[in-house]
Amino acid sequence: MSLRIRPFATDDHAALVTLIGAVCQESPWMRTRRFEPTPAWLHALDFPHCPCHLLLVGEVEGRVIGWCRLFPPRVGRWSPEVELGIGLLAPYRGRGIGKKMLQQALRWARERGVRRIRLTTHRENLRAQRLFARFGFIVQGERDGERLEMIWGNRQEEKAWDERSCDSVELVGI
Repeated sequence: MSLRIRPFATDDHAALVTLIGAVCQESPWMRTRRFEPTPAWLHALDFPHCPCHLLLVGEVEGRVIGWCRLFPPRVGRWSPEVELGIGLLAPYRGRGIGKKMLQQALRWARERGVRRIRLTTHRENLRAQRLFARFGFIVQGERDGERLEMIWGNRQEEKAWDERSCDSVELVGI
């Protein structure tokens, strides 16, 4: 498997939207069954080079198979706090791809002075919770009885940051 993790480009737009829709359809953890872009998503898709956010795609043999995003709370404005979202097509889960995308996202965040990353994950998605915990995310609270809110921040930086494990991935343009 030839994995490439790289920044989203406008040429990826259709493939990424299709991918997100497919993950929404097949994943029991997604909030909706189809991609409903928020203003932050629309901004990231329309302005891929905006320095306020990160949108990565995972690509295998030229096919976009996953994404990882860090979006600020206010669209188009840099913030020391961002929200993380990550998704992969089912056949590519459990292969370390999410881990590699998360490593790149944390590198980007550190280089830009991000101090806190928030995410929500389904309380039954134990695989995701273990991945996030390995990178220093801690459970902050609960939302709607189904989702956990997790954060990564200054206290977790040393535990979360391990560049030595960024191996055998072509990292382009980051």
